[in-house]
Parts: sequence; C-alpha cells; structure tokens
Amino acid sequence: MVKALTWLANRTKEAKDFMESWDATIQFEIGDRERFFVQVKDGKIAFFDGKSENPDVTIKSDPEYFTKILLGEMDPQEAYTFHRYEVSGSIVDGTKFKRLGEIVANSHKKALSLVRFFLR
Repeated sequence: MVKALTWLANRTKEAKDFMESWDATIQFEIGDRERFFVQVKDGKIAFFDGKSENPDVTIKSDPEYFTKILLGEMDPQEAYTFHRYEVSGSIVDGTKFKRLGEIVANSHKKALSLVRFFLR
C-alpha cells in the first residue's frame, strides 16, 4: 500500500506541489521482519526496501494494525492513542506524511479502492 501511495503521489500535481520544499526520510518497521522507508526530496517520493541509515521519522507497528490503518479500518489517531503504533523522530514530518496520504487518497479514490480490495 505504501508503494502504491508513492507511485500515485509522484503522479499527482497537488502531492508534488506539497512535497516541493520537503526533504525527509520516513522509516517503517512493521513487526519483527518488514523494514522499508520512503524518501521525499525535490518534490518526489521514492520507496526503498530495508533500513535507512538516518531517518527523520520512524513508524513502528504490528502488521495487523498497520494493515488496518492503511485499509481505513482503523482510525490513525485512535490507533496512536491506544499504542497500536509508535512514532519517533520528527512529528512534523510524520504529520506531513499523513497529509500526503490524505492528498493522494482524495485524488485517487478509485485506484486506492482497488488496492485495498486486493490487500484484504
């Protein structure tokens, strides 16, 4: 789902404009095994497998809750309140990533509905 978000963000004018003056690396640690990160730079976002050497933000979650959040089955604020995921590092960059997701979701509702369907 995060790969789909990066692909769509790079093809969405509003998302590209939003990312224009933002440079950040966001690390995801999902369960004990899955590690990947996204890097926002020069108005683009890229997806990488593995661990970043110096992330600005790290998001850690259990795979079950991470999937529920991405599928829209769990509210991110509620999940955070109940410690279903942890955020360390720059809260500003974490909040910006959330906003980027909202921009992409609003611009590509049909495409994301298909992705959600296949992830279930």
